[in-house]
Amino acid sequence: MASYSKSKKHMKSTVTKRLGLVARLKTRASDLRAGRRRVPKLSALPGYTKFTRQVFRALMTYRNHFFILLTLYVVLATLFVGLIQQDQYQYLNDVVTQFGPELFGGQIDVITKSIGLFGVTASGGLNAALSETQQVLLGLLYLVTWLVSIWMLRQLFAKNIVRVRDALYNACAPFISTLLVILLMAAQSIPAAVGILLFSIATQGSGVDSVVALLFGVGALLLILLSLYWLTSSVFALLIVTLPGTYPMAAIRAAGGVAIGRRLPLMIRLLWLGLVTLLIWAIVLIPVLLLDSWLNTTWIPFVPITIQILSGFSILFATTYIYMLYRGMIDEPVS
Repeated sequence: MASYSKSKKHMKSTVTKRLGLVARLKTRASDLRAGRRRVPKLSALPGYTKFTRQVFRALMTYRNHFFILLTLYVVLATLFVGLIQQDQYQYLNDVVTQFGPELFGGQIDVITKSIGLFGVTASGGLNAALSETQQVLLGLLYLVTWLVSIWMLRQLFAKNIVRVRDALYNACAPFISTLLVILLMAAQSIPAAVGILLFSIATQGSGVDSVVALLFGVGALLLILLSLYWLTSSVFALLIVTLPGTYPMAAIRAAGGVAIGRRLPLMIRLLWLGLVTLLIWAIVLIPVLLLDSWLNTTWIPFVPITIQILSGFSILFATTYIYMLYRGMIDEPVS
């Protein structure tokens, strides 16, 4: 009799646990459905020019830290690259001088030549002569500069007194986690790469039908938008994964939650970041190219040094821009 009552109690507790589990699953499912129907109303993101001015203001406020970090970047990048970029620049300069008149149907002036060289150098043309080891070293330098900048920004915005030395010693702890997020972002970029490749192959022939080219163009555009949709939130995962104890997939999920309901505005703001960066390059690099053409010197690496400075500044500017955008989203009131 006692064994029967114990067995009955055991069956009752087991049924109760199962019912409790089912109830929790039903509650979670209903919460998810309600979450899809009821997207929180978020405050509007700051305007493009206003927010860009805020980023520049932050860079000026902490200019001593960023100047030291930029100097370290330029020195290390110069050591890794050496004078190979100067030789590559001279080669590109000779190519533009020789074949420029044929491309433009006549003699080209200094301004047109400088604009052509700007397009080549800004797209990474000077890195074509770098060895695989040098390219890996530059990639690691980009990653370390990103991590150091994030750590330093987090401390500075928290009003902590830190030095660049502290950032160099403490920022690289999430190196592997960040690298895994970057690999995931590379996988997310595959649809865009496939779309561009298929479109270029389909339109190579001279007798390609315009309708076929249009269809491939639409398909490539959709694949590019798919990659941008994924990458928009993954960019912020690069910030979240630097938090202590955060794993890559947890950072990806958290970044998706941050970007929910506003992927398109964030995508546009990231494209705006690229546009502003390109404009900075044009404002600085084109006059340097004109000066180099006017001086006509081959032993002073004006252009490679300027490119290293612009590359380092671009990383610092992009890091500050993305970090401030992320902070603005997580600190804002949700109604």
